[in-house]
Amino acid sequence: MKKTMASVLVLVCIFGLIACGKHETSRDINPTFSQNTGSLEPCKAEKWNGEFTIELPEGYTINQDEKGDQIYSDGSQTIGGMTIRAIPEGFEITEYFKKDFLIALGIAEATDDSLGYYGEGSTGGMGPWGWSEEYFSDVPDSKDRTVHTSHQFFIMSDQKTVLDFWIDLMLVDHITKDQIFESIEIPEIERYRQEPAPEPAIPQDAPYELLDLPEGYTIDILDERCIIFIRDAQHPVAGMDIIKIPDGAYDPDDPHWIWLENARLSDFRSEAVQYLGGMTDGDHCWVAEFANEEPEGHPWRVHRRHIYRVIGNDLYDMWFDLHWITREEAEELSKVIQFTAE
Repeated sequence: MKKTMASVLVLVCIFGLIACGKHETSRDINPTFSQNTGSLEPCKAEKWNGEFTIELPEGYTINQDEKGDQIYSDGSQTIGGMTIRAIPEGFEITEYFKKDFLIALGIAEATDDSLGYYGEGSTGGMGPWGWSEEYFSDVPDSKDRTVHTSHQFFIMSDQKTVLDFWIDLMLVDHITKDQIFESIEIPEIERYRQEPAPEPAIPQDAPYELLDLPEGYTIDILDERCIIFIRDAQHPVAGMDIIKIPDGAYDPDDPHWIWLENARLSDFRSEAVQYLGGMTDGDHCWVAEFANEEPEGHPWRVHRRHIYRVIGNDLYDMWFDLHWITREEAEELSKVIQFTAE
């Protein structure tokens, strides 16, 4: 069936924040897109009072809550919405992918260490003015997810405001989500569609190089301090984060790398997992594994392997999700990043 597309113009204002909805059920939809009824009335805004267009499936509605945020409904359930958020102070634009920024921005899922997440820059061709985050229950395939939410963020040109469009993927499939997000047009920054951000690249002075990937994998360089390995074009299964070591935290004479735990770096800071133990690998590294606590006889819902390496003032944290890949596959992926300095 051919999908027909039409835009509905909505005017929005900034007042408060809303929490992203989460539901226990899921269903697939194959919607026809058509014009929505009932545009929102303009309202005053202290930080932004602009306009945008968005297309929703036929029969879906847009409502505005008492805070001025939008709620998208399929007639019986809230499937998403739009919240205008004030950009917190103290962050550079290059840090907008980072967890600390997302927590300060007010993204509820970012505070839950039990959730897996995946971010992507420049979504929808918005250049440096847009990025996305997806959060999901970090459980094995044998268990059903209870949380799966996608956010599409747009930064306004005043650098003070972010439009946060979110969709509950427990209720809407990825294809429909993509169609909704790709339909968003914001005149204020429309001109930047012609000026996409350059693809992030490894700095020339980086102490490592990337070798050929195993078959079935792609790589996403989110920024110069974050690399993601993706399997089958959809599952982030491994990656490397470059973490600045706090002053005085590193102890080169600590044979068991206890300083990592004391400094609460990487998974050592998470209350959702426990440290299973670690060992040296003969290459000046520390190999550690983490998992959530489960009753005896129950499989772990979260199980990650890390290879830690210190170069200069940075901790190079290669991580592997052992629910998606085996230790052998993790070992193969670890060889893709070849370090050229110690």
